[in-house]
Amino acid sequence: MWILMAVAMILLWAVVALGVVIALRHFKNTNKKAEQGIADVEGILRNRLAHGEINPDEYQRTLETLRGKR
Repeated sequence: MWILMAVAMILLWAVVALGVVIALRHFKNTNKKAEQGIADVEGILRNRLAHGEINPDEYQRTLETLRGKR
């Protein structure tokens, strides 16, 4: 009987550890995607400036807004 309880305890801790690993990987990937998204938007903004779609003042204003400086 004690062997069954020991196995159950090991399985319980394995499931808990697996849950922690999965949660950490999820949050790590979510943060990277957010940073990558901002970089993509800044690239689009630079392209719009280069093509003359926006002026330098508008570029700076929008860039500050994206980076949260306003």
